[in-house]
Amino acid sequence: NARCPLIIDRTWTATDTCENVSSCIQTITIQDTTKPVITCPSDVVFECVMGDAGVATAVDNCDPDPVIDYSDVITNARCPLIIDRTWTATDTCNNVDSCVQTITVQDTTKPEITCADDDTVDCYSEVVFTPPTATDNCDSVYIVMVSTDTPNGPGTYTRCWVAIDSCGNESEPCCQSITVEPCPCTFTIGGWGTVCPENPTIPPESHPGCIRDAYWDVVFGVGPVTIGHPSGHTAEWWSSQAVADYLPDGSTPSALDQDYVNPTTTSAGVLGSQILGLRLNVEYSCAGVLSILGVPIPGSCYGGVTIPASCGMFAGITVNDFLLIADSVVAGLSVAGVTPSDVNYTASCLNELHSDCDPFPWIIFASLSPNSKDGSSSAAASSGPAEKTDGSAELPTEFSLSQNYPNPFNPTTEINFALPKASNVRLDIYNIMGQKVTTLVNGHREAGLHTAVWDGTRVASGIYLYRLEADDFVDTKKMILLK
Repeated sequence: NARCPLIIDRTWTATDTCENVSSCIQTITIQDTTKPVITCPSDVVFECVMGDAGVATAVDNCDPDPVIDYSDVITNARCPLIIDRTWTATDTCNNVDSCVQTITVQDTTKPEITCADDDTVDCYSEVVFTPPTATDNCDSVYIVMVSTDTPNGPGTYTRCWVAIDSCGNESEPCCQSITVEPCPCTFTIGGWGTVCPENPTIPPESHPGCIRDAYWDVVFGVGPVTIGHPSGHTAEWWSSQAVADYLPDGSTPSALDQDYVNPTTTSAGVLGSQILGLRLNVEYSCAGVLSILGVPIPGSCYGGVTIPASCGMFAGITVNDFLLIADSVVAGLSVAGVTPSDVNYTASCLNELHSDCDPFPWIIFASLSPNSKDGSSSAAASSGPAEKTDGSAELPTEFSLSQNYPNPFNPTTEINFALPKASNVRLDIYNIMGQKVTTLVNGHREAGLHTAVWDGTRVASGIYLYRLEADDFVDTKKMILLK
């Protein structure tokens, strides 16, 4: 046999001198019955795509170069993909040895999701969330919305998403919040023209005529409120009483035919009234008076509000920009394509746009010094259900109410107030509509620094007011709950 095994029959002969012969046969076998020794590469794990898994090695006692090969069997199709790779080593005599290497191709990495930045829109705008983007290290992803708030008026609304890849790995959620600013409240020309009654049925600080009178110096100082333009004609009112005597003025919208000082009527008719009323809405809000009184004004200034489409041809510009045009028209200056009726329509619309707040019976009054031109309140406010007192601190010298901290908050916030003497104290929380939410403190408190903690877990996100009464001291502040 030539090989595997090699078999040799060896015939031995013995011959004597007389040529007598004897023989025998010896069989010689050269065989290879020992398997090669094969060594598999280590088990290996890849992320997403299979890379170089390595190669087996083998040694043999006879064959210096046994043949190495492999075959694959998929034991799990995906997530993860598992391959059992069987390596074989075969020598020249077909002795075989094998080993198994496990190759795993997995995807254990979460996708990454990115949401758009939070946004703030004015009260006229529709809440439109921006879809997020997502990436994955292995394959495509699909994005799932996991929670959303249904917009319903001013407030903060949040929508959250996650990204999921084909192996079910889920990203951390990302959220976008959109805050819809409160719609402004406006007084009509009739409201601005009312007389502050001596015995009002509502608190005088929430009566438009009383607000006009009490804060005239805060808003205008020693100067007048003016409509018109020096290049044409102007009308000036130098006191709150002069405004009350003038508003409202009727008749056809027209231009001023001369300069007026403290008029009770003008040639501009109703146009003069509407422009003056709008000027008062802007000036009182931008001076901080209406904001401190609790009247919701976007950005605290009506002049920065963008005119909605419902208010006519000037939609898209700010109230301040519109007033520049209005002053030119009422002054008798020519403005291309604009008539007094056009201006009167928009001014009237802006004055009446949110006049359902007039006369603001729900306002929680906060004191404002009449000579505080910057609109700052004379004290601060705080609220909270849990209460503590710092008796070790030096006694305060005056009543004060601090801004809550943190602000905005979720869900708890601390409110500090100072009492220079023992006082009867009441601390109430109101929503933006003036409805009482809870009473945090109601009773006698010793002099010192006090802290109340309010937990807003059970109420909705939004703007809240907190009001402190301590003997004759009264102050109110705003705080924002953002969930």
